[in-house]
Amino acid sequence: MSGLNETHDPGQRSWVAAANQEGADFPIQNLPYGVFSIGELPPRCGVAIGDRILDLAALEAAGLVERPTDQADPRAVRLALTEHGRATATEAVAIVRERHAELTKAIGGPDGRRNRELRETLLALLNESEPT
Repeated sequence: MSGLNETHDPGQRSWVAAANQEGADFPIQNLPYGVFSIGELPPRCGVAIGDRILDLAALEAAGLVERPTDQADPRAVRLALTEHGRATATEAVAIVRERHAELTKAIGGPDGRRNRELRETLLALLNESEPT
């Protein structure tokens, strides 16, 4: 059995607030596939994150992911980023990093002492907060 990677780190935090709550069914370390539906729309696959669902059909329709068949087991379907999906993710990460640098410039940048202190304070507050 191989060791666990960073996706299993209990310290990882999600951008979906409900996924960070104590006892959450779907924290960032547990992102199950499932079938969901909204109103009259047909059921489709998604990934639960906290109290949200990432609609895989919407990602596929946008050309961001594809579902190649597993050659070893034709019943299984894999999910993979397309070339467009990888480019979009790379661009998004660059935009977020740039914006993060802009927003934290006044307190020493992303790696500055004041930013680390602020991040630690905010994470402590998040860990102490009660669900509403």
